[in-house]
Amino acid sequence: SLPLGPSLTAAQWWGRLHLWPRITPEQVLRMREDKAFDIAPARTHFGYSPRVFGEGVRGEAALLRGGA
Repeated sequence: SLPLGPSLTAAQWWGRLHLWPRITPEQVLRMREDKAFDIAPARTHFGYSPRVFGEGVRGEAALLRGGA
């Protein structure tokens, strides 16, 4: 965890130096946003059923290998 003020200042200077990876003050500010939300509507309206992280990674790896 870093203080917001110095983080924003660092991002501004980083941007001026054109270094990689690109980091903008807007990206730093977005780190403070609450991204938690209720998935109940997605479950109800779209039949959304999230997978456990490991299960999802194994499924994606299988797709990349050409498996099912």
